Amino acid sequence: MNANSWLRRWSIVVGAALLLCWFPCGAQEPATLSAVARTGNQFQFTLVGRPGARYAIEFSTNLLIWVPLTTNYEASAARTIVAFAPGGAGFYRVADVGQPYFQFALAASDRIQSSSASLSVDSFDSTDPQASTDGRYDPAKARDRADVVCLSGWPDSLNLSNAQIAGTVQSVPGGTMRLGPQGAVGSKAWLAANTGIEPGHFMTNLALSLPSVSVPSNVGFTPTGGWITNVTSTNTVAIWYDYVLDDGNYSLFSLYGSVYVRGRARLYVGSSLELTCVTIATNQSLDLYCAASSARFVGEVDGPASSFRFWGLPACLTVSFGSAGSFRGAIYAPNAEVFFRFGGLQGLEYSGALVARAIWFDARVNFHFDESLIMTGPAY
Repeated sequence: MNANSWLRRWSIVVGAALLLCWFPCGAQEPATLSAVARTGNQFQFTLVGRPGARYAIEFSTNLLIWVPLTTNYEASAARTIVAFAPGGAGFYRVADVGQPYFQFALAASDRIQSSSASLSVDSFDSTDPQASTDGRYDPAKARDRADVVCLSGWPDSLNLSNAQIAGTVQSVPGGTMRLGPQGAVGSKAWLAANTGIEPGHFMTNLALSLPSVSVPSNVGFTPTGGWITNVTSTNTVAIWYDYVLDDGNYSLFSLYGSVYVRGRARLYVGSSLELTCVTIATNQSLDLYCAASSARFVGEVDGPASSFRFWGLPACLTVSFGSAGSFRGAIYAPNAEVFFRFGGLQGLEYSGALVARAIWFDARVNFHFDESLIMTGPAY
């Protein structure tokens, strides 16, 4: 995108009277700004844009140097923006910076099915110490902002059995939901004292698309294994990993084994994938692009939920979880069916988000949506 096309994506409001709006270069509708008002040191206006899109708000005194103020996200098209207003003239501009891939806890185009096995869904925010501890889910700080959505209106496309959903369930017009006698959907206060659906927490006005994923590059270095030394206050432990990733692009025909990430890495896997362990160092990340028809997780994924992103390419049709433990990451696989199937009383602690064609829960899963993915995660 050249500089001129980027400029035309912005909508700018000047002072308290004049409204300017540049139209975008593509098919994307422009945002409109209205209802401008200034009170004391606050400047307010109404922004009407794409439902579920993120908008960046910036300020300038001269139209040359722009200072970022905030990023706004609302599920609805209209939102009220309140910003700091210093003395003198000022300019505010707003840009559509994309719709988050991970704006819901669970999202499926065809169906979400839960058996009699236990399923609970709640939320946390890994960037907010009031809603997490050291960036990780803390049950004492859990919140009720986890939304479960399905794009199909067919009967039984949302069969949640006795699930506990701390948030909302959403479907398309005409969609229905099946909930067992011990199931509940609503706020934390509702779940603590009630079963069934809290009023206003099942909606049938969902409008959402799940675009396919394209791989940035299937060309990269072939990673090798190595020993990683972990030093603590009490001992030093060296652990062998089958693949060690630093900064850059990597490519494998097939992957089986453990992965250690000590850089910002992108990994393409073309034929088969079974992960026994993924460990991501502090402030590092892994984007894994899977073209294999099936992918399987049989071990833990350890790191902040925002640091591991699994992208299921169109050829990826099945993703399965075969063991209990913990998984921290976000999965976007719009053509795949995702299965949670493993035995034992111990369940899986899943922190992050999940988008797929269909999701099947046949095991105990405690699902914790990381709200920070809405604001800091990738967008389209």
